[in-house]
Amino acid sequence: EYEVKISYGGRTLESERKMSAQNKLSYEFLQNIKQELRTPVAKITNALEKLKTHYDELDEHEKLLNIAQISMDSEKLNCLINNIIDLSKLHSDYRLLIKSYNLTDLLYERVEFCKKIYIEEKDNKLWNFTFNLEKDIVVNCDKYYIGRVLDNIIINAMEYCINKKVNINLHRTNKGLVEFSITDQNLSVPKKYLRNVFESSVLNITKNKMLGIRLLFCQKVIKAHEGQIWTKESEKQRGVAFTFTIPSLLVDNYHTSS
Repeated sequence: EYEVKISYGGRTLESERKMSAQNKLSYEFLQNIKQELRTPVAKITNALEKLKTHYDELDEHEKLLNIAQISMDSEKLNCLINNIIDLSKLHSDYRLLIKSYNLTDLLYERVEFCKKIYIEEKDNKLWNFTFNLEKDIVVNCDKYYIGRVLDNIIINAMEYCINKKVNINLHRTNKGLVEFSITDQNLSVPKKYLRNVFESSVLNITKNKMLGIRLLFCQKVIKAHEGQIWTKESEKQRGVAFTFTIPSLLVDNYHTSS
């Protein structure tokens, strides 16, 4: 018996198929980005056009509403662009800057940041955030990237939450890990895709808003921290629970990468 390898300019049939699959995923990824950029850009453009064309006809309240819309969508656009840039860095030889940080404090900080961007002041009282956080959890991580993961998961919960109730949990496990989870009535991922939503072949079905890019980014960062991330159906309420774990290393065992 012998194996016949068909060559395409020095490439085998197998490598050609892999390249074709990678090209397809790259194309789908770029299509996702194109669609996801359109929404905030369109809203910013519409608000600017309204101010430009009808400025003298608008009262002060309407002017401020349009300015607030531009500010909000600019921040959303900035988050998307940062995700793309950071994903590119993580696919290269970028090394995480590992230091010791209080994850509990960081989580509270990121929640307030996300609320400021995604919740209009008039709607603030309609939202109910429930926290079950263990105090002063210190982990060794890249603060910037873990902070960005928290931003993406929190923002996802807020964008797709039906009843404006979000539950956030953070605690140490008996396996030397730190576990974060966020649950809400969230319909961003069809139930049948929950178990394998982070697989590249499934990510293309999550074309609604920026979820696909967020999932890719979060998965890459958590894997770089030697952790795990997954989704499952929420047990107590209809919707989705996003969870990740990362190692909780002793302070005297951590190192700083440069």
